[in-house]
Amino acid sequence: MRDSVLGRGIPGFPALVLAVWVATVAMPALEAGAQGRGGELVVGTQADVTTLDPHFTGDVPSGMVQLHMYEPLLTLDRSNNRVPGLAESWSWSPDGLSLTLKLRGGVAFHDGTPFDAAAVKANFDRMMDPEAKSLARSLFATVSKVETPDGRTVVLRLKEPTGALLANLASNRAAMISPEAIRKHGKDLARNVVGTGPFVLEEWRPKERVAIKANEKYWGGRPKLDRIVFRPAPNTATRVAMLEAGDAAIVAPVLPQDVERLQKNAALEVIAVHGGDNLQMPLVTLKGPLADKRVRQALNYAVDKAAIARVIYRGYAKPLTDAPLAPATWGYQPVGSYYAFDRARAKALLKEAGYENGFKLAAIAPDGRYVNDRQTAESVVSYLKAVGVEVELSTFEWGTYVGKLLGARPEKVDFDAAMISFAVGTMDADQGMVIYRGDSWPPNGFNFSFFKNLDVDRHLARGRSAVVPEERLAAYRDAQRLVMEEAPALFLVAYQYIGAIDRKVKGAWLMPIGGIMVKDAWLEK
Repeated sequence: MRDSVLGRGIPGFPALVLAVWVATVAMPALEAGAQGRGGELVVGTQADVTTLDPHFTGDVPSGMVQLHMYEPLLTLDRSNNRVPGLAESWSWSPDGLSLTLKLRGGVAFHDGTPFDAAAVKANFDRMMDPEAKSLARSLFATVSKVETPDGRTVVLRLKEPTGALLANLASNRAAMISPEAIRKHGKDLARNVVGTGPFVLEEWRPKERVAIKANEKYWGGRPKLDRIVFRPAPNTATRVAMLEAGDAAIVAPVLPQDVERLQKNAALEVIAVHGGDNLQMPLVTLKGPLADKRVRQALNYAVDKAAIARVIYRGYAKPLTDAPLAPATWGYQPVGSYYAFDRARAKALLKEAGYENGFKLAAIAPDGRYVNDRQTAESVVSYLKAVGVEVELSTFEWGTYVGKLLGARPEKVDFDAAMISFAVGTMDADQGMVIYRGDSWPPNGFNFSFFKNLDVDRHLARGRSAVVPEERLAAYRDAQRLVMEEAPALFLVAYQYIGAIDRKVKGAWLMPIGGIMVKDAWLEK
């Protein structure tokens, strides 16, 4: 549905006729045209990879490139469903304390090492080694033992039932590496890729390109493309210029304000996907006005999220007014209608809480890390000023900003609100809701609100321990309802991930967590 409405506008922005919410998005037709084989595809990305070792990866650009060469046991399809990867099937024990995985046969790593149960165990040993400090270790904190009854069977024994385990197994951080490469390269795996995927590493020139070539012996059949080159271009205008000049065939992300111009180019197609990002401003709940739930609710009523989605994001965003999670996340549950723009109600709540004359806040935000982040933060400042809340906004480049966030402590936090867009890498509510858990205050996690609610924690624990999907959904529904009522954050929008592509390219798609998947792509003849 594209419901064009004359916007009321946003402070600092003109009123525009724009889509409220893009519910359907253009995707390349996978069956259109002859499936040409061969050729090179150049992809313009937002950043260079930081490592090619999946077990130590914490960023989307690196994970995206890795998933063309490495594969996890489970994988996510383009509809965000968990489907077989290197594991053909799986089953839970009745008590939820064991997960049995049946492995795919006839698979070999790029170096010829067989993929089997022993290889899986070697990977888990590496991921779970406390001395190694792998970023994948937290995904498998409840795994107590890895058993290999035969060459094609792996049993994960758990300390407690863990419903999110399947989502974690589909993460790029859980990709399988050749055990021979682990032995041979050790920490140098960051530059030595030996996976089971359809492409193999050709070269990595930092800040310039990562080139990969077809795996002639891939178990799923040789890929259609001969070669893929990922070229980092942090500046959005540069990425778009690469596409328009023919120096790249697909680029992402693209800003919403560039979409209309790109759509006028008949050779190009704009594609978009509902992602896992939920843009919000955590409100530090430890003291002062923000310790009062009524004040936090008032701030949410004071900001017109629908107008932000409509104007700043040109309709490529959804207001976070029915749940704190982005709709693409598994476990997202619409729990009601919250915080539609209502300035009168915001003022009434502030008066009830004793802040009829307003108060001052110190807010921080990144500039250029998220789609239209600075513009959104400035809009929030204007909206809050209209209800008497004066916001001193400071913006920072990403490296400095991350340091300020991660350095925050309960006894020492120098901001009252901070913008984040929490990308849910596993696309599962267990990770998506971790920012509201009472045990996730920095430095142990990303709960920058320093929010703690025992009922929320109880519901999230139910969701983690359940293995039946319906039971997990019920737990996350209860948790999301409470979070919306408690308002530990100024909920803003869930924005879409947008890219642009040459129409000759078929079979490419955008990943909901961000990134471009082209391993199954081909060039139309």
